[in-house]
Amino acid sequence: MKVLFAGCGSIGRRHIRNLKTLRTCQVMAWRVRNEDLGDFAREYDIEVFHDLDTALDQRPDVVFVTNPTHFHLDVAIPAAQRGCHLFLEKPLSDSLARVDELIDVCERNSVIAFVAYKMRFHKSIQKIKEVVDSGVLGKLISARSHYSGYLPKWHPWEDYWRMYSARSELGGGVVLDATHELDYLYWILGEVDEVIAMVDRVSDLEIDTEDTAEILIRFISGAIGSVHMSYAEQPEFRACEVHGTEGTVLWQQHRGGVELFTTASDMWTFIGEGDDYDANQMFLDEMEHFLACIDGKQEPLIDLQQARRVLELALEARQPWDARKKRECDEA
Repeated sequence: MKVLFAGCGSIGRRHIRNLKTLRTCQVMAWRVRNEDLGDFAREYDIEVFHDLDTALDQRPDVVFVTNPTHFHLDVAIPAAQRGCHLFLEKPLSDSLARVDELIDVCERNSVIAFVAYKMRFHKSIQKIKEVVDSGVLGKLISARSHYSGYLPKWHPWEDYWRMYSARSELGGGVVLDATHELDYLYWILGEVDEVIAMVDRVSDLEIDTEDTAEILIRFISGAIGSVHMSYAEQPEFRACEVHGTEGTVLWQQHRGGVELFTTASDMWTFIGEGDDYDANQMFLDEMEHFLACIDGKQEPLIDLQQARRVLELALEARQPWDARKKRECDEA
């Protein structure tokens, strides 16, 4: 199998390592910048190209779109036009422009497209979905997901203000960057009826994007949900809870594992696997699933239509921030 990576930052390199672990393949990389991949390229025998058309002329079977969000479709559409299967890092893009074009091109060329919402492969999130789907919680009342971290600690080896996360022109900002939480609530609780949000840059971080968001969601089922996201809080904290008329399921990453309370038992119990497993296993499971999809053995857990809907919800949530920035530009 011949694969092309468009983007060799930290996530691109993780995927290269995992792909090489799982399957023998020829790896190529398209690089906009002329920076040498150095020892990494030599270790994984990566041929580097600096022109996308030339890279696509090598006829890769799969293209991994792991560059900054704003440029995803600039790679994905021409790759799909040549019949390459696609592995796209989340989110699909930073706007809905050209998303339908990508969907149409993939359908016309029988391209398998998978969008990498890794938290759908997290053992504890999968356990929560299993509990909700079982009906043991009764009628669903509310749900909450939470992700917070401190952007300067994400990549301590580089200046955080240079990262795409900190730069609006590259598709950064916490709402799009932390969209995993929005995605898995949508996956677990179903279609959304309404989104309301407060979004702002609250901290003193040297970024031109929003760093904090509080998103309220009304699901078609009637349940009410909320998502908290932040670039500016310490320590890193990730959690999810779902409440129903007959019980509650709760996960807090630092506690390990999933806790279940049911009115029938009137007690809390830990269920499923704890969170002390190798974190990279989630990415390996994701890669194995994608490989099974291109082998025709499975259907993508997150296809383009689902990824489009999650992007639509994220952009709706970010409207207050976008409107504020537009006002500031108009007043400048």
